[in-house]
Amino acid sequence: AVNDRKMCGCGADFVHTLILPLNRVSGIEDPKRPEGIWSFAWAEAKRSISDEDEIALAINPPHRRSQDQLHIHATRLLPDGRERLMALAPEMVSDLEHVWDAGRRHAARTGLESWYGLVLVRSTVGPGFSSSRPRAARIGHSLKASAADLHRAT
Repeated sequence: AVNDRKMCGCGADFVHTLILPLNRVSGIEDPKRPEGIWSFAWAEAKRSISDEDEIALAINPPHRRSQDQLHIHATRLLPDGRERLMALAPEMVSDLEHVWDAGRRHAARTGLESWYGLVLVRSTVGPGFSSSRPRAARIGHSLKASAADLHRAT
C-alpha cells in the first residue's frame, strides 16, 4: 500500500511517501516483514523522484515510531545526506533483496541488536545500495532518524 500526500506547506519538490505492507507487520523486528518491500518502495519512490541518486528510503527503529505498523518513508535525499550516511560506514548491498540482512549485520556490528532503523540510498562507490542505521544525522527531507526529527519543510 502507498500513502502519498503532502501534509505541510512544503515546496513542489517535497516528497514524502509511505510504503506499507498489505498485511499487519509491527516493525523492523517482526519476522513477518516482507522481503519484496524494498524493491516495491524503490519503484514507488522513482515515480516521484526521477533522479535515483536523490532517493532515500527509511524505516524507523521501534523506539522512534508512533505506530506499531512497519512502513518505509520515501523522500528526497538532502544535498549533504549521502555524505552523512557514508560517515556511518554503511553496509553495501548489490540488490534490494539483501537490505534486511545488511541491516542486521550493521546493527550487530554497532551493538544495536533489534533496536535499529534503516536508511537506504543508491551507492556512489559501486553498483548497488548503501544501507545504514541512522543516528542523529539529517539525511532526507522528511525522514525521522533514531535520534532526530528529520522533518524539514523546503
